[in-house]
Amino acid sequence: MIGIGGLMALAAALGYLAGRARPAVHAGDAAVDWADTVSARRGRRDPRWWAAQVVYAVGIGWMFAAHPRRTLANIRANRARKSRSAPIDTTA
Repeated sequence: MIGIGGLMALAAALGYLAGRARPAVHAGDAAVDWADTVSARRGRRDPRWWAAQVVYAVGIGWMFAAHPRRTLANIRANRARKSRSAPIDTTA
């Protein structure tokens, strides 16, 4: 049988390989690409459209869980950028 040291070495090797391959990133990108396609082509009555909204919600939740400060800073910057838009020229 494999001892504790062998299990730790195996876990370290698998963790390293998973970090190098980043399968979750590729799967997440594929899920978002699918959701983009479904959202553009389907209506709200289609169950696939609602499944795509779940994919988006999971992505937004992941952003807040993984990078809460950066996500909130981006939201604040986007709101500030929108509020500083140039006034409409009504003299023309």
